[in-house]
Amino acid sequence: MIEACQYVTNHLASEVKIEEVARHVCLSPSRLAHLFREQMGVNLLRWREDQRVIRAKLLLQTTQEPIASVGREVGYDDQLYFSRVFRKRVGVSPSDFRRRNQDAHDSLAAQTAWPLARSAIS
Repeated sequence: MIEACQYVTNHLASEVKIEEVARHVCLSPSRLAHLFREQMGVNLLRWREDQRVIRAKLLLQTTQEPIASVGREVGYDDQLYFSRVFRKRVGVSPSDFRRRNQDAHDSLAAQTAWPLARSAIS
């Protein structure tokens, strides 16, 4: 399953079908589906969606790319659909997620900068 997972991860931005992944790992689509669910605990499409959301969260935390660009980069051409999936999985919209994480980052930076600035003054 590692090879199947790597293939899907490398193609997050495209609509990879189970038949394509099955060909890549030399299994029938039904055998891949069965083994994937058995070993991973979810079906391949659900796992791909999980990976897309994980990647989107990382991009939202580490870049200033527009939300639509983040969505496209992880395989959602429709920004509204991306936002709907993201909100369903994470509990907040992509823009709220970015804002909350930026606020947390700014707060942490302020907390760590103060002792450093204070020790530089002493």
